Amino acid sequence: MSVHELVIAGLNDHRLFTRLDLAGTFAFAIGGAVAARDRGLDRFGAVP
Repeated sequence: MSVHELVIAGLNDHRLFTRLDLAGTFAFAIGGAVAARDRGLDRFGAVP
C-alpha cells in the first residue's frame, strides 16, 4: 500500500467512527428525553 492509500483508509475509518459517535450521542439524548418525560421533568430536568 502506498502512503496515499493509507491516508484515505484512515479518513474512511475516521468518518465511520464519527458517524457511530454521533449515532450514539443521538440515541443517548433520545433516551434521556424519554426518561425525563416519563418522570414529568421540564426541559432542564429540574422541576418535577
